[in-house]
Amino acid sequence: MTKANFTADRIARFDCPPGKQQSFFWDAKTPGLGLRITATGAKSYIFETRLHGKTVRRTIGDVRSWQIGEAQAEATRLKNLTDRGIDPRAEAAERRARAEAAEAAAKRRSVLVGDAWAAYLAHHDARWSPRHLADHVNLSQAGGLPKARGDGVTVQGVLYPLMQMPLGDVSASLLTPWLASEAKDRPNNARQGFELFRAFWRWCATRPEYADAID
Repeated sequence: MTKANFTADRIARFDCPPGKQQSFFWDAKTPGLGLRITATGAKSYIFETRLHGKTVRRTIGDVRSWQIGEAQAEATRLKNLTDRGIDPRAEAAERRARAEAAEAAAKRRSVLVGDAWAAYLAHHDARWSPRHLADHVNLSQAGGLPKARGDGVTVQGVLYPLMQMPLGDVSASLLTPWLASEAKDRPNNARQGFELFRAFWRWCATRPEYADAID
């Protein structure tokens, strides 16, 4: 086992002997910190130790991306984990899972109300009467389309402004001014729209794909 205090000059001079697939050098200053060099010349910092009677090895990163001090600090952190009986690989998997969960939650919060509303209507399509379904469609429509009967175009539904918002942005403080504004000119539509929206919001709270985005 070759040990030496890691310096930029030494790391640059270390190489993999001919005939070997990889070679290892170890930092004399930082327990567990090593340098792995492949036959192709790729160099990366690694951490290696013993845990529960088995060898644990973890790649820290490419020498071009990690400063020596950064690699030494990371190796020290990993050594602290193993000294407490924690496998760094399990710790990394847990951190990765938390990051993925946070990313998934952020994506769910960014789903537009209109997308969840469409799923809500599709879910209840066979359960509702045609009239009840039509109320949901009319109160959430964009408007501006030719009327099916008579002249003129359809009017924007009172719920349409909400359809354009991410689920995570909808709150009581947002709904209060929206309802007050719509109630000025269309009180009955505003009341009905709010009741329908409240039922929709309760449904979203029961759905795993939307629940954590619901205020």
